[in-house]
Amino acid sequence: MRWCGAEAGLADLALEVVAWFERPEVTNSFQNLREQCGGDMYKFFAEVVPWSTTEMAKVTESRGFPPTQQGVIHFMSLAESYKGQDHELDHALNKVKSYFTQPHH
Repeated sequence: MRWCGAEAGLADLALEVVAWFERPEVTNSFQNLREQCGGDMYKFFAEVVPWSTTEMAKVTESRGFPPTQQGVIHFMSLAESYKGQDHELDHALNKVKSYFTQPHH
């Protein structure tokens, strides 16, 4: 199922965010930050989450969202409101969320 209008734009934007994070230079930076944090949750939230927010805002800003933490939260809230209605959107959102959570060991 593909939507028309705003919903389709949210799904497309989520896929653009995933593509951004899959760029080699972004992936390398992300992995290096995660490794530096190890299992330290404080370091993860102090270093990885702000970095991920900044990277994501570089993409979401192109669609009119403010390039801030609030802009990223707004985008995620809107996209989440359509979760469960499209497999592609669900997959992209799960991938995006992985940039803001610690890996499970």
